[in-house]
Amino acid sequence: MTLNQPKYLIMKVFITALLLLSVSIGFSQEPDYKALKKSLAKLNDSLYISKYEVSNGDYNTFRTYLKSINDTALLQSTQVDSLQWNSKKGNNEPYVKYYAQHPVYQIYPVVTIPYKSALIYCLWLSEQYNKNKKRKFEKVKFRLPTKLEWITAVQAGNKEALYPWDGNSVLRENGACRANFRRSKEEMEKLKNSGPNATIADVLAPVASYWPNKLNIYNLSGNAAEMLLEEGTTAGGSWRNYSTSLSIEAEDPFLDNFAPNRAIGFRWVMEVIKE
Repeated sequence: MTLNQPKYLIMKVFITALLLLSVSIGFSQEPDYKALKKSLAKLNDSLYISKYEVSNGDYNTFRTYLKSINDTALLQSTQVDSLQWNSKKGNNEPYVKYYAQHPVYQIYPVVTIPYKSALIYCLWLSEQYNKNKKRKFEKVKFRLPTKLEWITAVQAGNKEALYPWDGNSVLRENGACRANFRRSKEEMEKLKNSGPNATIADVLAPVASYWPNKLNIYNLSGNAAEMLLEEGTTAGGSWRNYSTSLSIEAEDPFLDNFAPNRAIGFRWVMEVIKE
């Protein structure tokens, strides 16, 4: 028995829960409309944003649809570039092999895809929604958010906010991280003193991890940096960035290293075209 055994047991229970959850996850050929409806966070009367980053499961549903209609061209252009996980600093072969496809990772954000793949996904989602007979709105358009729309989601009505949470600290009162980001030496020291309440993800975290903001939106800062409508730009920072990249005023850390990237995913907005 070691001092680390409680952490090990907590992680073992967590992984077991993910495995049990993943059993029920299949690669459907169309979106889960009930889940989509529950994921909507309202920004204004004609614009909604997803509470979650697009997951591997979401993206695999899209790719399964392409397979079902035998669209080989789009299948080729929307492939996940898993080789982006390779790194000289460590053995990332398990992520190369399993991250995009293994059932455990279906609730994690999709990464290592090109910008155009995110656009095609949004186009597909728009088409699927607009032909669903039980849809709430007559016509909508799914797309990537603008920087202003992303900021609106982060601030959740508080024009003074720099983060999705109250205050300017990336750590909670007990020392736990408010988001998934790369910790500085000082932050790691604080985490050591926070005991079992510390919250640290191993690389990426599931799309419903950490704490949502006042609009119930998760991971607007940290986890996967999120592609914006303007090609080549992201917002929010990622698990690979220090906390200085998490605020709405931060410089984009991926301007010279855009998608496909193991730290970049995306989140859609839904624009109501016709009620």
